[in-house]
Amino acid sequence: MRRQSPLGLKDGVPGGPAGPGGPQGEGSPERGTDAALADPGGGARIVCRACRHRVTSAGARREVNGAHRHVFFNPGGFVFDLACFAAAPGVSLTGNPSTEFTWFPGYAWRIALCGGCYEHLGWRYQGEGTFFGLIWDRLDEESEPGDRA
Repeated sequence: MRRQSPLGLKDGVPGGPAGPGGPQGEGSPERGTDAALADPGGGARIVCRACRHRVTSAGARREVNGAHRHVFFNPGGFVFDLACFAAAPGVSLTGNPSTEFTWFPGYAWRIALCGGCYEHLGWRYQGEGTFFGLIWDRLDEESEPGDRA
């Protein structure tokens, strides 16, 4: 059964209007590089829940507007629990930057897909600086090999 996301993505692949607030450009996603995954901040690995592709690390967590986690809803009423990260080299970006229905005033967003399976994982925000708002329930945190839990 194909899953339709609230943002117009079918199984994480652009297929129509997308993003927090409306339609975006089409085309091939911009892919991250595996070399960038070497150490996006250190700490536990943050991976895509669907395919286990490494997205970022716990050391890349950052606060935006005074918090690391935020809960928002889009115009369709879908709720997203976002975690903010300074870097997410394991995502691929798609769509054109938009400020329509942005959850962070002064920031334009682009859709961030898993670089391994293209599952929709969140958004990259760019304004005074850049950060990633990733959908927490689409991610898992794994200890680095040799770490004790």
